[in-house]
Amino acid sequence: MKADAPPILNAVKGASWFDKLSELQSGPGSWFGTPREADQLLTLQQFVEGLSLAELPEALQMLRRLQEEKPTLRGRDLEMRLLQRWAENEPKPAAAWALEAPDAIRLEAIGRTAGAWAERNLSDAAAWATQLPDGADRQSATLHVAAEAVYNDPRLALNLASTVPADAERDALIARASAAWAAKAPEDAVTWAKAIPDAALREQALSSVAVTWADSNPTAAAGLLSSLTSSELRSRVAAAIVQRLAVTDAKAVTEWVEQLPAGDLRETARNALSDAVERLDHP
Repeated sequence: MKADAPPILNAVKGASWFDKLSELQSGPGSWFGTPREADQLLTLQQFVEGLSLAELPEALQMLRRLQEEKPTLRGRDLEMRLLQRWAENEPKPAAAWALEAPDAIRLEAIGRTAGAWAERNLSDAAAWATQLPDGADRQSATLHVAAEAVYNDPRLALNLASTVPADAERDALIARASAAWAAKAPEDAVTWAKAIPDAALREQALSSVAVTWADSNPTAAAGLLSSLTSSELRSRVAAAIVQRLAVTDAKAVTEWVEQLPAGDLRETARNALSDAVERLDHP
């Protein structure tokens, strides 16, 4: 049975407003992953942008009722688009809505809201995320705020990410933020990374710092090799250093490569040097 529009909606916009929302929610989702997808998503976005800010919570309320009766892929996509626009403009009420969303969409809703809020006001979004109770909600909010902070405030991104349980997403974010910080303040980034308790994560962060630092100071970056025990990470850093040094001082980098310990690390550096020289000779 089709949900009835509440009187307030009918009074403000007329039946056509609700009818359009219902039509978009109930339409077939078979176009996902097809050439028609871009046009269909544009239709959804145009509907969202055609609403006033005051109408967004009412639209979400109606769409939630429709989704509870018969959930659809289009409905879920539309729900996230409405929430995204609301959060970009009025993050606090949007965040409250996200925290009360059904289990099936709550983590995505929280993440969308947190990211939009962080883009608007990073400090307020971080304060909101970190005061949430421990659990999946807080983790989702914190990681999305941290992701927004990576390039604007990498130190904040690292501090936020370090408060959530370890997983692949968290570790990748820490590596990305470490590299971003290294581009601005490499010595500070090194100090922070060396203090990471988890050995594997510490080395991943240090290698990200070293690869970035190699762009501006490959000699200093080379000093981090001794802090790495992973042969894979050592080879990655050595290759980055060689590629940078080869541009400015081919003789010095050749000498540096040859003084590396015999084994995979030296061979990786030699191959990287050969590739770099080839690119310089045949740009």
